Amino acid sequence: MRPTNIADKFIRALLYCALPLLTLASCQRPGKSGAPGAATQAAATFDLEDVERAGELIAVTLSGPETYYTYRGQEMGLQYLMAERFTKSLGLGLRMEIAHDTTELLNMLSGAKADLIACPLPKTLVEKHGLIPVATQQGGRKAWAVRTTSPRLASTLITWWNPSLPDAITKQIETAKADITPATPNIRTAYLPQAKGRISPYDELFRTHGAKNGIDWRLLAAMAWQESAFNPTARSWAGARGLMQIMPATGARLGLTTAQLNEPDASIRGASAYLKQLYGKFSDINTPAERIKFAIAAYNAGPGHVRDAMRLTQKHKMSPQSWDRVAPFILKLSDARYYRDPAVKNGYMIGRETHDYVYAVLRHWQHFGGIVTGTGIGVSADLHSTPERATRKNRFTRNNRGLSPNDSVFQIE
Repeated sequence: MRPTNIADKFIRALLYCALPLLTLASCQRPGKSGAPGAATQAAATFDLEDVERAGELIAVTLSGPETYYTYRGQEMGLQYLMAERFTKSLGLGLRMEIAHDTTELLNMLSGAKADLIACPLPKTLVEKHGLIPVATQQGGRKAWAVRTTSPRLASTLITWWNPSLPDAITKQIETAKADITPATPNIRTAYLPQAKGRISPYDELFRTHGAKNGIDWRLLAAMAWQESAFNPTARSWAGARGLMQIMPATGARLGLTTAQLNEPDASIRGASAYLKQLYGKFSDINTPAERIKFAIAAYNAGPGHVRDAMRLTQKHKMSPQSWDRVAPFILKLSDARYYRDPAVKNGYMIGRETHDYVYAVLRHWQHFGGIVTGTGIGVSADLHSTPERATRKNRFTRNNRGLSPNDSVFQIE
């Protein structure tokens, strides 16, 4: 009898371990099992009630300025904002996926990798592929799409949709852009320190938090000047706030409340810690003087977009280790021919802003007493290709040694 008891115990233990796995598999979204035909079968039954159980709706779209993109970690774009408004009306989360072309859009929906196409397609194309047109736009010529096997989702969207919504949201965006405190320094008032020998009223905070994170305090000052012209109440059209123009979502990840973003100490503390994080994310850039440029770019655009530009640079047989080689591809990521390239994972970005931001910060940093490097592409001629010590004294550098990005004070462990 002893062998039988051991066998019984083994079977019970096996069932005990397998049961959670079977339960987990039954809760998966369609298309996750990997079994042939599983996605198609699941798609036949995956409707609004299933989306509600999952807690989020998955929408697929094409990246672009009018559809969907990310800016400083914030999701934006008209089609995204409308889809977000729909899911919020149902108390659901929204996950956006990016397709590279219309064929991939249609395949992702039919293959149950998405619940909704949130991109205005020709209505005739939607119907030709056996899908239900919803959220009709542009005089009824274009529409979103759902599967015919999701009738409840389709009917709910049709009932919720208001044809005036695109214009209403567009107007709200334009109003938000107009109703802001300017965050860009005026070139006519550049470099006006509060007192002789000082850069700003916040120099001690820059010094304190720069030292804690191994960052030249003059670089933090240069970023603050470019971000807000040293205005702690500045607010951008996208919602960035304070001296260092931190987005609320980024601030939350750094442990800062939205109110704290307007406090100089908290803003500089958060920005300094964030820049250190970004510097670490580009540890594959071998030269510290180059790596900091990538970190500055990521502070403005997010690391994902910078990585996209690096992949494009490498695809075009140039070195992704050099910012001056990568910078032109930052610009190209505003062009659909590039942001819809298969090598690009994060889609459209406002490339001109990030490109100019990096070079402006480098110029300010040098003016404040730091030494920056560059090969001359988009950089003023007095920036050196190899680190050098500053020899000319000015009211910011008198009695102070000029710093290079290679100095120990800037080495981030």
